Amino acid sequence: MNKILTVSVALYNLEKLISTNLESFVKSKYYEKIEVLVTDDGSTDSSTEIVEKFQEKYPECIKLIKQKNAGPGSTVNSGIKNATGKYFMMVDGDDWVNTENLNKLVEKLEELEVDLVIADYKEYNEKNNKIEKVVSFKKIKANSILEFSSIANKISLSMHATIYKTELFQRNELVLDKCFYTDVEYVLLPIPFVKTCYYFNNDIYMYRIGRDGQSVNLKSMQKNIKMHDMVFKNMLIYYEENKNLLDKNARSFVMNRLTEMSWAEIIVFLSYVDIEDAKKETKVFLDYIKSTSPELDRRVNKNVKIKLIRKPKMFLMMSKLIKRKYNIEQ
Repeated sequence: MNKILTVSVALYNLEKLISTNLESFVKSKYYEKIEVLVTDDGSTDSSTEIVEKFQEKYPECIKLIKQKNAGPGSTVNSGIKNATGKYFMMVDGDDWVNTENLNKLVEKLEELEVDLVIADYKEYNEKNNKIEKVVSFKKIKANSILEFSSIANKISLSMHATIYKTELFQRNELVLDKCFYTDVEYVLLPIPFVKTCYYFNNDIYMYRIGRDGQSVNLKSMQKNIKMHDMVFKNMLIYYEENKNLLDKNARSFVMNRLTEMSWAEIIVFLSYVDIEDAKKETKVFLDYIKSTSPELDRRVNKNVKIKLIRKPKMFLMMSKLIKRKYNIEQ
């Protein structure tokens, strides 16, 4: 049976959560049309054994790929390389999908021929066991094939909302870095090749937040700031090399995402205990943007928060606010 959807699942020491992820796929009435490629990035707990049991029971759907620990981005590359589905999406091993809406999605993907499918998603807070937020895209028309250029400047996409035609990655040989924060690369790398899109306004992805150790946690970002910086710089260079393939609205889409990344990195600098070190790192970062992309530099300088931190007193105030918000000793 031809696969309609390939799902790349990153697995690393998730023995308490991976079953929830996989069950959300195998419970689908279309599970045989779904290909779930679980790339085990060198787990040392019982995660591998759990996936093996799913694979044994649902060989038409679940496939385990083992590799030595090489980083989250490498698991997506593994998924892209081995994908046979018409469409491709990422789902982290600690997250899951809405099975009922997944059924509807598979039906729609089977008939669609677009480069990008945008879907709603929910944020689930593990600490209070509640749905914190439903992310939808009310500014664009649902259930219609659209030119991406017509909606690009109206939306901001995360990987949780993004489903691509698999061939966009394979035909253009797109490869993610082997580290954290490559979800941004997953969203942005195919953009120069995206012409058509479709907004499927049902929530698919269930995004678990509030879990200790997540890469978006500030302490984790402090620890992995070099990875974030590398991904940001690689994406900025990629944009500069390929911007001629983008129209005005698509450029705006990418620039907005890179501006968001800029502020996320500056927040990490502001959280440093040593204020002089924070100032130094921020200056070096902003100088890099200025020398690499005048276009992004103009965008960044229009950001109110970034404009404020250029003033010494405001930098100190913002640093204190960030540290207070995230309970960092000052």
